[in-house]
Amino acid sequence: AISSNLVAMNIFYFLFEANYTQDFSNIKLLCIDEAHKLESSLLQFVEVRLNKRRFKREGYTLPLSPTFASINKWTKEVVPQLTETYTELVESLSLDPQNVLAIDKGISIKGLLDLCSRYIQLSDNTWIIEEDDNNVICKPVWTKKYTEPFIFKHTDKVILVSATLPRKALAALGIDDYEYINIPSGFTPVLRPIIWIPAANLARSAENPLMEMKKLIASVDAIIAKFPKKKGIIHTTNYKITQEVITQSKYKSRMFFHSTSKERQTALDNFKLSSDGILVSPSFTEGIDLPYDGCRWQIICKLPYQDLSDKQTKARLEADPEWYATAAITTLVQAYGRIMRAPDDSGVTYILDTGLLSAIKRWRSVFNQMDWFMEALYVSEGKTIRPISEILGTVKIEDE
Repeated sequence: AISSNLVAMNIFYFLFEANYTQDFSNIKLLCIDEAHKLESSLLQFVEVRLNKRRFKREGYTLPLSPTFASINKWTKEVVPQLTETYTELVESLSLDPQNVLAIDKGISIKGLLDLCSRYIQLSDNTWIIEEDDNNVICKPVWTKKYTEPFIFKHTDKVILVSATLPRKALAALGIDDYEYINIPSGFTPVLRPIIWIPAANLARSAENPLMEMKKLIASVDAIIAKFPKKKGIIHTTNYKITQEVITQSKYKSRMFFHSTSKERQTALDNFKLSSDGILVSPSFTEGIDLPYDGCRWQIICKLPYQDLSDKQTKARLEADPEWYATAAITTLVQAYGRIMRAPDDSGVTYILDTGLLSAIKRWRSVFNQMDWFMEALYVSEGKTIRPISEILGTVKIEDE
């Protein structure tokens, strides 16, 4: 692969090889598909995970209830100690190269030293510190300062490709010098309609969540009744809505679902084997291909806004509300693309969240960058539907 003129790899492999082995660090052209996921991939690559057990095994205890200040102080104290220990091990191995215990310990200490050094090198006072049972997780709020050193410096030119790549996604990567080409969809809108039925308000601010959920289930069942022998997907956004749908729907016997990410593939496999199944999930908005009779209809229950219990997401929202909205819009449009996979394919999408119209009005410029979505969008008004353009007007709001 190193000597080849054309190499295909996933983004994580490229990031590792280019930045650690330098094997792919002098590229004339780098083409990144599914580029709307580039920033999240870069965030994962940059973040530092300090494993509690690994450090404790070598005699180091991470701070309790860690904060940026405490982790910053702790790593700067630990690095000299780890360096001294590692130097002593290297010296001892020069006298006894076959000492297996010293070799194993040296590998362990070097790994911990690299983690702490990487944190000190990359972090700044905007970083977020989180904790789970096994790790202290240190990660940046934004990736702008890391795009150039970890990606662009390794190539002369970059092409980013995605069906959903709004300008805000480029801004989040710190990209401001680019040519933006928006290619029209080759799929006829009439074969891929989106019908917005303002059925339920599933926002946290809803006055009566139980009533809104009942409205949602009633609308879900009414749609399923239209497709007694055709397979479909229900995108729930979260496991709470999944649970409500699979327990309250009249059609639960047709449903395949998963309660954890580990069960995800099994649910998908069983759905594919069925003749009239319904896949109910919060996590199939991307990465699945269900052409033709593999899936003919889908429901998006709720606009897929990211979870604000995540510190990083909350910090981003507070700094840039448009980024937060753009992330949800991107996921929404990606979900829409699951069932229309070829020019002669067909499938209908229903969106049931009452908040769609207000989101479009507020973030019209973002939606307009994915106009192939907007051209297929209709509003349900009783027994009739009409294009969203008749409600919004036909004048586009251009990006500033």
